[in-house]
Amino acid sequence: MKHKAYSLEQGFKKLEELVEEFEQDDLDLEQAIPKFKQGVALARELKNKLKEIENEIKEIQKDNPGLEV
Repeated sequence: MKHKAYSLEQGFKKLEELVEEFEQDDLDLEQAIPKFKQGVALARELKNKLKEIENEIKEIQKDNPGLEV
């Protein structure tokens, strides 16, 4: 499933919206499966972005000994 690329903030907001839809129990199975796939893909994308940021911070710390972040 192809979806729009989100910033971290937008991605987390969209993920929260999807979770809220599931918590309302108003979705039938035909609606739920694509939304679940979208949520899984979005969670994976956000996890990868967070890992990239973490690696970037580690590089900055490595290049600047004694720097506290």
